[in-house]
Parts: sequence; structure tokens; C-alpha cells
Amino acid sequence: MGFFSKLFSGNSVPDPDVADATAVLHGKTIVGVEPSLTISKVIGLTLTEAGVNWHSFNSSELLFQEASTLDPALAILSVADVGSEVSAILNQVKSEFKGIKVLLLTDIANRIDSAEALRLGADAVLIKPFSAKKLLATVANLFRSPWIT
Repeated sequence: MGFFSKLFSGNSVPDPDVADATAVLHGKTIVGVEPSLTISKVIGLTLTEAGVNWHSFNSSELLFQEASTLDPALAILSVADVGSEVSAILNQVKSEFKGIKVLLLTDIANRIDSAEALRLGADAVLIKPFSAKKLLATVANLFRSPWIT
């Protein structure tokens, strides 16, 4: 029984939403910064199983230093990592990685209003805790936008 079958349905019956998201995401390069090891592992397992080229970094500084050659289509950033520098980090990501989308992860301690995040330049916001299926759907929806290839 595969990872997605166990994680999403509890049996071996394929989930059509997961299959659709996997088709959309396969082969995409996604980078991320998430300070929680547990959440980072869930993100990594979920995206890798969907065929994504996933690259995780311990900080936004390392992301900028080491991801320049990856040409990522999406950055998943934790508000807990970027803190009060949300606007500056979003601007830097958007300027250093042309055409990139940004998914912000937030939680109760670092809650950022979705409208505010979008105003600052994020393309989507996901509130922790979230399920692997919700993550997969949110990421896939960003790639369904007509301006992302």
C-alpha cells in the first residue's frame, strides 16, 4: 500500500483528488523553509510522493544562498521563519526567482491574515496544522493558475 493510500484514505482505493494533484505537480521544483522538523517532513513526504523535486532549507538565508540554480516554481515559507520580515522576504523571493509563486504557512502564534498576506505578495496562505491532502490541494491549485507553467 502506497504512502498516499495510507495517508489519505486508509485503504488501497486511489483518491481521485490526490491523483489529479499528483498529475499537476509531477516534475515541478518547489523549495521551502519550515522550522518545524515534523511539518517539514510531512511537506517533503507529501510533495516527493507527488513527483515534486522538493528542496528544504533551514532558513530563508540558506534558501537564497543555495536555491539560485534550482529555478523553483514555488516557495513554501513559514511565517515563523520570516517573522516580521514577511514583506521583505516576499519581495526578495519574487525578485530573485522570476515567475515564482509563494505559499505562506502560518499558525496561531504567527497568524497573518490571508488578505494581508496576499497584499504583501503571497499567492496563498495555509494555516497550521493542515492535512497532507490540504497541502497537496493548495499547492496543485497554485499550479493550475494560467500564468504558471
